[in-house]
Amino acid sequence: MPSTKTSLFFLFLLVFCGGFFALLYANRNYHRPPPASAVWSPPDKPIRIVSCNVQHNRRGIDQILDDLRKLEPDIVLLQEIEKTELSQLTEALNTLPAIYHASENLAGRRASWGNAILSKYPLYDGSTLPSAAGGSFGVWATAVVGNAKFKIVSLHLAPAGNELAQLAQTWQEAGAPPIIIGGVFNHEPTIHPWTATGTSFLISKEWKPIETGGTDEKPIWLLIGK
Repeated sequence: MPSTKTSLFFLFLLVFCGGFFALLYANRNYHRPPPASAVWSPPDKPIRIVSCNVQHNRRGIDQILDDLRKLEPDIVLLQEIEKTELSQLTEALNTLPAIYHASENLAGRRASWGNAILSKYPLYDGSTLPSAAGGSFGVWATAVVGNAKFKIVSLHLAPAGNELAQLAQTWQEAGAPPIIIGGVFNHEPTIHPWTATGTSFLISKEWKPIETGGTDEKPIWLLIGK
């Protein structure tokens, strides 16, 4: 008969592993709908969003991680990220598994790099953003923070085209919920229904920017709330 200490150890192990795999599953199954209790709104507390074009790891993964850790982000939007590097990034930044899709609009169907969303909060309804010209130009999902839910987008637009207009139409068809869009626009954004914040973000009217920073050589960040 096992001792009390042994029984408690295995009980702890069962609870810990169960919690870990439940959390892991939370974003592995990111196609599921958000909880029915969540309402479309910015969360009550401010959140920090970071957008980073890693440029195919030109500066090295260690430097990228160092820059991101210093900002303590809640959600990270990545562009030109190699799919093979995502596991290392999610582990180092302590986020849930990433939502990712290759940048097919720029590099074709066999692209090994693309756009990703990493989040410390659960993501739902994750999907690609298909371009009318072919392929994907980004990913988006519904983030849930507390009882609030909102759309979050990571994209990399082609140098020419109407991909932003396509996103606006998709967003309006979804009911025009609160949204934060981050990424590489590649050209001056055309007419759209959002407000530009810094060089890397577009936001809907429900949001209030609190502070922003970063440069082209560093991650661009946005602290935002109601």
